[in-house]
Amino acid sequence: MSLTRPDTFGATGSGPARKRSLAAGTARPATGRAIAPSARATDAPSVLGGWPRTIVSALDARGLNGRELAAQAGIDVETFRLASDPMVRCPIAATTRIWRLAVDATGDPCFGLIVSRFVNYPTFHALGAAVLASSTLRDALRRLVRYSRIISDAAILRLVDQDDACEFVVDVADGVPVAHEALDAFLSLVVRTARTLRDDRLFGPRRVALVRPAPIPSEPFQRFFRAPVRFSAPANVLEFSREDMEAPVPAGNAELARRFDEVLLRYSTQFDDALLVSRVRASITERLPDGDPSQRRVAQALGMGGRTLQRRLAEEGTSFQAILNDTRTELARAYLKDGWSVTEVAFALGFQDMSSFSRAFRRWTGSAPRAVQRS
Repeated sequence: MSLTRPDTFGATGSGPARKRSLAAGTARPATGRAIAPSARATDAPSVLGGWPRTIVSALDARGLNGRELAAQAGIDVETFRLASDPMVRCPIAATTRIWRLAVDATGDPCFGLIVSRFVNYPTFHALGAAVLASSTLRDALRRLVRYSRIISDAAILRLVDQDDACEFVVDVADGVPVAHEALDAFLSLVVRTARTLRDDRLFGPRRVALVRPAPIPSEPFQRFFRAPVRFSAPANVLEFSREDMEAPVPAGNAELARRFDEVLLRYSTQFDDALLVSRVRASITERLPDGDPSQRRVAQALGMGGRTLQRRLAEEGTSFQAILNDTRTELARAYLKDGWSVTEVAFALGFQDMSSFSRAFRRWTGSAPRAVQRS
C-alpha cells in the first residue's frame, strides 16, 4: 500500500492561531531515549524507526517472523513500539542487515518493491502528510528533497530539470552501506505515491536508472515501474515529464501542506539542535504570523539575552536579521509556488500590508512576488 491520505486532510480552520495549534500539537521534542541500537540524527547515519517496522510487516505477510529477523539484525523491538516518535531512529547499518536477512529468508531479490506496499501515512509523520497534500508532483518531490534528512541522512535527494523532463535523483552518502533493496523500496514508494496523488494506478516515470546490478529475475522492475529500467547505472534516477510534474493533482491542498511544512521545520530543528541558527530559524517561523518577530523575543524564547544571541550568531558567521530574511524568503517562495496570493503570503510572514512585503521580497530576491507565482 502506498501513502494514503488520512481523514485529517478534511480538517477545517485557518489563520495564524490554527497554524500554531497544529504545529505545536504535532511536533514533539527530542526524547533522548536510548533505544538500542537506535540513534539520534546527529550520530551514525540513521533512518526513521518506522522504516524497519515496514520491512517487518512485509516479512510477516510472507508468513515469516519479521521481529525475529529484526532481532537478528540487532534492531531492538522497542524501536517498533516507539516508531510514532520521529526522533526514534534506527542505524542504517542495522537496516542493511535486516534487508540482507529478508532477501535470504524470502529468496526474493525484488523484495524491496514489495515492502513499499506496506508504507502508510504515519510512517513518515508530518512529511507523509505534507507530500500527500501537495498541489503538484513537483511540489511533492520538492518536499521530499527539502526534508529528506527527516527520513534518513544516508542519502541526498535532488531534482534536476532537463529540457522537457525532471529527474528525481537519489545519491547515497559516501561510505554508507545502504542496501540495494532499501533504494528499491524508496524509489518504488515514490512512484506509488505519485500514483496516489494523480489517482492513476497505471502512472509511471519515463525511465528508471538504478546503481544496483540487475537482479535475477529483473522483470518485476519493468512491470512495477511501467518504464524502461537501466541497471548498473551511474545514479539512481526517476525521470518524469515536465507536463506530469506540473499537472495539478485532484486532492491537493496547498494551505494544509504549508501547515505541515511548519511542523517539518520544527522536526528539522530537532535534528540540528546543536546549531543555534536552526533554533533561531524555528523560533522565527513560529512567531511570524503574529507580526515581525524581534531579536529580543526570540532570544527570550531561547533562554538568553538579546546581546548574547547577537554575539553567538556573529560567532557562527551570521546575524538575526540575515536569518529572518532567509527564513521569510524560503517560506515566501514556497507559499507563492503553492498558489497563495501575495496578500496571504504577506500576512503569513508578519507584514502589515502587501506593498511592504513586495518591496522586501524584491530586495531579497531581485524579483517581484508575482514573477515567482508565474514561474
